[in-house]
Amino acid sequence: MLIATRQDTSPLQCVQVLSFLALKRILTYSGGEAAPRRFLLDDSILAANQQVARALRQANARAWLAAEVLIAGEELWERAQVDWERPLEDSFFRPLRSFLDRVSREPFEQLTVPEKNTLRQNLDIAIRNGVLTAGSLNTAEILRAIAQDPPSSDWIDEEWELLGLLAKEVGWSVAAELQRLFQFEISDGSSLLVAIVGAFFRHAVLSDADLFGDLAPQLRERELSADERCFAEFAAAMEGHRARVDALLQCRPVAAPAPVRRTVEVNIESRLQRGREHSQRGDFETAIAEFTAALLQDPARVEAYAQRGDAHRLKGDNAQALNDFNAALRLDPAHHGALMSRGQVHWLARRFQEAIADFSALLQLDSHHALAYHLRGKTHLDAGDFQAAVGDFTEAQHLSPASPWPCLCRAR
Repeated sequence: MLIATRQDTSPLQCVQVLSFLALKRILTYSGGEAAPRRFLLDDSILAANQQVARALRQANARAWLAAEVLIAGEELWERAQVDWERPLEDSFFRPLRSFLDRVSREPFEQLTVPEKNTLRQNLDIAIRNGVLTAGSLNTAEILRAIAQDPPSSDWIDEEWELLGLLAKEVGWSVAAELQRLFQFEISDGSSLLVAIVGAFFRHAVLSDADLFGDLAPQLRERELSADERCFAEFAAAMEGHRARVDALLQCRPVAAPAPVRRTVEVNIESRLQRGREHSQRGDFETAIAEFTAALLQDPARVEAYAQRGDAHRLKGDNAQALNDFNAALRLDPAHHGALMSRGQVHWLARRFQEAIADFSALLQLDSHHALAYHLRGKTHLDAGDFQAAVGDFTEAQHLSPASPWPCLCRAR
């Protein structure tokens, strides 16, 4: 299996793991077919590597948006009915209702309204911090692994095993409540989250088939199960009506006019907020445009540089991300988020000394930052300094005893 090892799964691998599982499912284990197929990888698909990576990142971001829809549930549906329009019945309202009806909401049934609100807030934080949508994504490696791995009759068990590790890591890195989002399953017993990522990716490929080589024909040949057809229609509805979905999730009128901004400062804050919202939804290009507009009005706005850098990082453009993090840190050398994010960029680029320097600078500012110790330990480990790695993993375990990951990494 391509994902380094199950013991090496980390928050930065969330996109990698979900993308691997989603691609393997839609290319090999189509729910509407009696037997799995072998995926045929050719040069035309490898040549579309950047398009595949872009579509997978967007599919992951859309999947977490779908999780927000599930959290809102019937309350969101009731708000949707207020703005019902007959021309949208088939393209939006029916697919949304079918999605809510098909998915069992058992993981949420015992939650109170405040607990649901906390869960959604924690999900927003996780997306904004990049825990769920950032990290390396080697699509060529993923595609080769799927093409080479023989189909397994135990694929559902293997899927849940890997997702279980991811859920624990996300629970430790952000909030324990987020583990509930990994518990949803569909009628064949497999993961809903993986199925949704696959549905959004399939929609992206078939919408621009000419960009993906022979991948689109192979996806068209797959016969879909009833669940997969439902999710395909839901993905099309979400993509076709993004503004409506965003408005429903934010509990505001669908066609609400933008408020009048009376000062430059208010306008800048508005752009930063819109940029964050677009970034959380996976629309990184629009987010970058909003942050850039804010910087045109205030070239010294540290948060605009830091958040634009995160949008570039989530998009996979590490060079531009690094430029923005450098700019933010020139203005504010103690900016925690820019130090953490720049350290991650350096780590992923295997610039280990630079990454260690950033994580160390953050720890000088906050000596109780467990994740900074954990990431610095991972960097030491990749650089071959096992003694330093063990020291950092030990400190991370001390600061966050509930997390299994520093302990597992230290054991390695």
